[in-house]
Amino acid sequence: MWHIPAGTTEPHKITADNIALGIDPESRFEEVTRAWDVGDQIILNTFATVHGEGEAGASFTESDFRQSLADNLYKPAQKQVETVFRTALTTAKVALEKRSLSLISIQRKG
Repeated sequence: MWHIPAGTTEPHKITADNIALGIDPESRFEEVTRAWDVGDQIILNTFATVHGEGEAGASFTESDFRQSLADNLYKPAQKQVETVFRTALTTAKVALEKRSLSLISIQRKG
């Protein structure tokens, strides 16, 4: 999950070092909170590095993902998603239907 405060140019990753649900019934989970103000965006994603095929073997990494978000902050949510997918496709030169990458962009309105 990523938080993009209104008026900023840098997405901030929101993360907690929890294990996957269902592994250990005795586990305690860390709660992470962050203020979400009017105009802010929350980006929900399933992300894994997307590796390309062929000789080049280029990858679309988390750093590439963050940069793609930063480069497209001022686009509407749908255009952001399309651009990130297109960037992953052209960077890794791999069809995204072969790799799980989901992205949901939500902007808080006043």
